[in-house]
Amino acid sequence: MADYSPFEGFDDDDINARERYGSAQGGRGRRSVSRVLVVFVVIAAFLSGMAVHELILPQPVRLAKWYYNIIKDNSYYASQLSEEEIAEIIYRMGAVGLSGLGDGYVDFLTPADSEAFRRAYTGTQYSGMIGVTFAYLHTMLKSSDETDEQARERFGTHIVIYDVYAGSPAAKAGIKRFDKLCGLKHGDTEKDWTTPQTTVVDISADMAEVPAADEFTLILEEPVLSDGEYAYLGLSQREVALSRGTFDISFAEYHASASVPNLPSDTAIVRYTSFDLPQAGDFVAAMERFKSEGKRNLILDMRFNGGGYVSAAQVVASYLVQGEKSGSVLLGYDKYADGHKENIYSAPSKYSSMNFGKIVVLVNGMSASATELVLMAMQYYGTVDAIIGTNTYGKGIKQNTFFQNEARMSGYGIKITVSQLFNPDGESLHGIGIAPDFEVPYAITPSLSADTGIEKAIEFLASAEG
Repeated sequence: MADYSPFEGFDDDDINARERYGSAQGGRGRRSVSRVLVVFVVIAAFLSGMAVHELILPQPVRLAKWYYNIIKDNSYYASQLSEEEIAEIIYRMGAVGLSGLGDGYVDFLTPADSEAFRRAYTGTQYSGMIGVTFAYLHTMLKSSDETDEQARERFGTHIVIYDVYAGSPAAKAGIKRFDKLCGLKHGDTEKDWTTPQTTVVDISADMAEVPAADEFTLILEEPVLSDGEYAYLGLSQREVALSRGTFDISFAEYHASASVPNLPSDTAIVRYTSFDLPQAGDFVAAMERFKSEGKRNLILDMRFNGGGYVSAAQVVASYLVQGEKSGSVLLGYDKYADGHKENIYSAPSKYSSMNFGKIVVLVNGMSASATELVLMAMQYYGTVDAIIGTNTYGKGIKQNTFFQNEARMSGYGIKITVSQLFNPDGESLHGIGIAPDFEVPYAITPSLSADTGIEKAIEFLASAEG
């Protein structure tokens, strides 16, 4: 399974997290690969009951088997574990080792992880979630010329909600973007998330500790207007009781003048926050509505869209790019480690049927991967009239997820970087990103109609028509 998403895993340095990357020299990477191969061979042998003769095992595999026997036969704590659980520990030892590859996006999947991946890839619902993503405030608001450190100094260490999924328990409870995460209550346990040392990983871990069926309470703070700017002053905390639930997945929101009063009647806003539905059915529905309502100008808001599946990007691009010929359009190509290249095409183009006037795209530093693939193609073919916001993330590499049982997406799995992305002319955006035509940093605003990026887009469309 291929994806262009940079935010699937997270650590202390990551910029966001959902409920639910260092440098290597010389032989370190080769040793790490050996350890991972050890993991899969040993796990397969242990869990299938297969007899493996000691003399035919390579030395790294014999070492892993030795680790297993030492832990099983001698560890005080291991006496409480099953053979499968001990094998899992050996597996995770290999997971740590692969960091020597220098692949910042490597991830490991247990059988349970693989099952969750399969459900997300093949389904149209989320289950067992409250429906939020969260991030460090400074990564959401920093300008193109700011470093993370400079932005952190300006905005502080707050961790806030950056997306709420439509129809989710969080949305129904009134949780909004920019609500600050202050803490959690569950039974007699209370977590404080207001200290500067709190990370997105801490919050994810605290949430994960709550049993799936239990209700818990989030302590949130809404920003208030102070001296002309929104700030967190500790004056507006509230408690929200939540239970995890099942809800339909949609990452596309459609807005017309009825919901955004200052929006011209011939213009629609499509806010698209993820390419995580492989066939992009939510985006397709938004674009078909755009066409049926006779809209002409599109404001495509892909701020905070960290990417997702290549297949979704191909569908999205089919509405937004048009080549010299009808049919599928060349978006770019992937270059693999052995030097071979594979072209990436859009789905059959529907661009000419959309009758676009102008297309304006909003992006920021959290717009990445598949978002950049689509925007890169729009630039190449000249179908984007203005880019507004801040410089995009700059992730032009692709990861594939491999499973022990590929057909069923089951067993243990591993996600690794397999290729680098280039546009049709051989230019890469990796580590560079895409610069806006108009620099408009994201700002906390009370409504969509007051959004500074939306305001600039409307202003641009008015000037273009004039």
